Amino acid sequence: MEKRQALASFGALSQETRLEIVRMLVIAGPTGMQAGAIAEKMGMSPSNISFHLKELDRAGLIGQQRESRSIIYSAKYDALSDLVRFLMEDCCAGDPRICTPAATVAACGDPSAKVGTIGELERATALTLQPISGDDADLRTALAAAALPTDDLSEDGRHFFRIAQGADTIGFGGYELHDGDALLRSLVILENHRGKGLGDLATRLLLDMVGSAGARRAYLLTTSAAPFFERLGFAKIDRATAPVAILQSRQAASICPASAALLTKPLVSGPAASARKKSESWNNA
Repeated sequence: MEKRQALASFGALSQETRLEIVRMLVIAGPTGMQAGAIAEKMGMSPSNISFHLKELDRAGLIGQQRESRSIIYSAKYDALSDLVRFLMEDCCAGDPRICTPAATVAACGDPSAKVGTIGELERATALTLQPISGDDADLRTALAAAALPTDDLSEDGRHFFRIAQGADTIGFGGYELHDGDALLRSLVILENHRGKGLGDLATRLLLDMVGSAGARRAYLLTTSAAPFFERLGFAKIDRATAPVAILQSRQAASICPASAALLTKPLVSGPAASARKKSESWNNA
């Protein structure tokens, strides 16, 4: 990134509202947010928000695309990563104890752009999904320990994965496809790996997986983790509004209690999701 572009980016971010908008869009992920939703969350008028969005767009920090009658805004992760790399370039005489963690954060938008010793760290911290069967003993043990259902693991249409970090198993997850929608399920992070942000990364990796499989939306049921998934862009819905195929799944129809919250999130499918899946290598701090 050139100094002139860096100055324009920092200038746009120096205003409190615009800084909050960028942080909000970073959390929202590639699916982005409508301008009206941003205005509602910020407690501001649409015209005021529109002014700030134009400034951020002009600085190259966010992008927009039209979907039907709506304009969806999303963060430009590569540009934000370039901004961090601009600050950290040639830092601290190349001391990996200081530079490498910051470089890893910078690489999350485009991890193929490695800085110094970042290559080795990326390979060590990247999460991968390794297909397993529903009969996998470790999967069943982990789900039982987390009080998650194991009744239907061996039935058709289930896809399960060992979530690995290098040679270590950090958890498990899975999904089912129902008429073009995905039901996320059996997501658990092993106890000794909790509190490191790996649940966020694992969930996003699963979302990329089901998006690449062609799912339009992801659904999940939970009795206690709704706030966690809402932070990742899921929203609670009334069961009556869910697709019939999701409601007829074993998880929704009989296994999960009626008190379980049903949440959903639109997905990015096709090439965009595939690109994110290939570049998955986020910092686990």
